[in-house]
Amino acid sequence: MKIRRILATAVAAAVTTPVVLLTAGPAFAETPKPSASTPLSGATAPADAPTREGLEKAVADAQAAVDALKAERKLVVAKIERFREDPSEFVDADLLATQTAAEEVHDKARAVYTTADTALTEAKRALATAAPEAKEAAEKAVADAQKTRDEAYAGLEAARAALRVASDPVTDVLIGIIRELNPIDLRLKPAEAALAAAKQALADFLEPKPEETPKPEETPKPGQTPKPGEKPEPEEKPDPEACVEDKSVLSTLTGPKTITIGSSADFSLTVRNASDRALDSVRSFVAAVEVPAPGDDVDDEHPNLDRYFSLQWKSATGTRWNDLRSQDVPIELGALAEGGRATVTLRVTVDAKAPVGDGVAFTTAEYANEDGSCGVSKQYAKVTFGTVAPTRTSGPSPAGPGSTQQGGTGRELAETGAGDRTPQLVGAAGAAVVLGAGAVFVARRRRADV
Repeated sequence: MKIRRILATAVAAAVTTPVVLLTAGPAFAETPKPSASTPLSGATAPADAPTREGLEKAVADAQAAVDALKAERKLVVAKIERFREDPSEFVDADLLATQTAAEEVHDKARAVYTTADTALTEAKRALATAAPEAKEAAEKAVADAQKTRDEAYAGLEAARAALRVASDPVTDVLIGIIRELNPIDLRLKPAEAALAAAKQALADFLEPKPEETPKPEETPKPGQTPKPGEKPEPEEKPDPEACVEDKSVLSTLTGPKTITIGSSADFSLTVRNASDRALDSVRSFVAAVEVPAPGDDVDDEHPNLDRYFSLQWKSATGTRWNDLRSQDVPIELGALAEGGRATVTLRVTVDAKAPVGDGVAFTTAEYANEDGSCGVSKQYAKVTFGTVAPTRTSGPSPAGPGSTQQGGTGRELAETGAGDRTPQLVGAAGAAVVLGAGAVFVARRRRADV
């Protein structure tokens, strides 16, 4: 996943989404502020009073922790860059050989289709200018060329599917590397918050603020016996951001392999409580995005890969469709008993201006309980699909030489093979995460609203 900086934490990090804090609040959040008054000469400060040396050490320690995490993150990013340069360092040679062979078959099928499509265009042109006595022969030539192109298209589709299968293991290796960023980023955010708190504590010590005059009757602190007639303050609940990353909630996503541009398709999403307890609130996050083709220029900070897709959902038994206007907006599934499941239908609509190419829908879930515990799923589910041009003749009509893509410029279908995209994904952080590290995007969400 939220591929806003999903991908910055994901492929180096590029889809902006705040991160989930899996640790408690900053270590210095409760550091008492020093008194505005300075002890008289010879007076002894309380044993637990902060000292300049102690606060300076706290800042240094917090800075060291942040620097160490950043260095660790830098190593993973460097590994992603090495994968982009030479996947053979990380991928089994047989897998790469299989992908290379599938790419060769795909390229040949693409050439056959291109030739057939050009021949059909020429046959149609000849028919348009044919003399009456030659019209019958020209019509037969168009029909024959149409049949040949349809067969070539079917062969290209088969080669494309085979290439996708051959490339998936390679892409999965990349995704595994990308996911190494997730636990680092989950620790980095609170570490940076702790550093900021430590610096603030030191600044307050060096320039103390005047103490506020205490109110005549102070409210008892949690744990203290309230005065007669006073209501006790509730005990502090666990930090709502002190979440874990586990597999308490597991997602399954199924759907079609192609969606016609300008139309919609339905997917089925099931979320299961795989923990050993009931979960009070379960939420699912979903996204559908475009997979950039080789050579596409993708802005890592603002990839905008979901611009051609819109999402809706409804319960399995419901009739009302609900819009999902942002990847940050969850589907509220409610409470799930131990072993319980919730199923919803997702509808993915592809804009009429979308190019022919590849897309991916992915999802992951999180949960929260009334006792303050919460978690983000380590697991995610995804479905890749092709966005195909509407049929305008007796056979398929993808964008290509001599044909016009409905709604604007489209890339040729043959250019969208999964094998071709792998290096590009590494180069464009947003795309890589989109392809598989969907969990990352949700794992980086801030849970301030839990």
